[in-house]
Amino acid sequence: MTQGWALSLTLSIVIPVLLFIGFMTWSVISDIRSNNDISLSIFTLLLLSIFITPFVGFFGVLLLFPGIHSIINLVIIFISEGFGFLHQDLSSGVLNLRICSLMLCGMTFIYFFKESTSGKRNFDEYITRIKRIGKSDDQFSTQSHEEWQEYKNNPENVYLNATKRAGIFGNLFFSATVIILWISIILEAQSAAFPFIAWLLFFIIDDWALLLHFKLEAPKAITNTHNYRIYGVVSSVTLLTIVGAVDSNSLLAWITTAIIFILAALTFTALFSEREAYKKILS
Repeated sequence: MTQGWALSLTLSIVIPVLLFIGFMTWSVISDIRSNNDISLSIFTLLLLSIFITPFVGFFGVLLLFPGIHSIINLVIIFISEGFGFLHQDLSSGVLNLRICSLMLCGMTFIYFFKESTSGKRNFDEYITRIKRIGKSDDQFSTQSHEEWQEYKNNPENVYLNATKRAGIFGNLFFSATVIILWISIILEAQSAAFPFIAWLLFFIIDDWALLLHFKLEAPKAITNTHNYRIYGVVSSVTLLTIVGAVDSNSLLAWITTAIIFILAALTFTALFSEREAYKKILS
């Protein structure tokens, strides 16, 4: 199952980095066409490229590697073994991991695309209000500032932002978990915890996708039982990851376990904030 991991890792880093550099270059060209300060635009591009590109590459690996490696590894194995890989995938639990990787990758792309599209109007309104506030210090600007604060602190907007944070941290948690499972396969780490984690992900990943949709579109349809299932799986995966780190007894295993623990804490905090924000809507 290690075939093609280097190519998958390279593509996971190169694709988002090239997209980021392309976007930044397009922004600089747009500034130049708008007769803005060329030197300032180029300096901003270089500064952002130096400091942000490593983070873009890191999150690219976190979000893209599972899906890309699932496809590349599957193609390589199919070419060499044909349909014989199915028996090995089923017996080892790798088939569940492949399905979860592809579902999570696609779900993350759809989620971020929908959020970026739906958030454009709010972002434009934010920029407009900020510009109005900055024009002068008269009553008109003061009123605009008060209107924006009221809009931002509206319980429905607070809940929407909390739901988005929960979705982001949850996706990062499950993506990191899938990557840990792929790393355990690539490094041939032996632990009984890893197959259990793969089955837990296979059990919950579809529910998580539906929850993300209903939390934004129909929050009344979400009950405490739905959230408790997420809490239970996140807690179980975190504990099983610790067991896997003990069995593997390596520095890399403990580093990845620490990352999982941090993301689990952030996910729990975001989900709790989301429920508190929803209670304020109902009250």
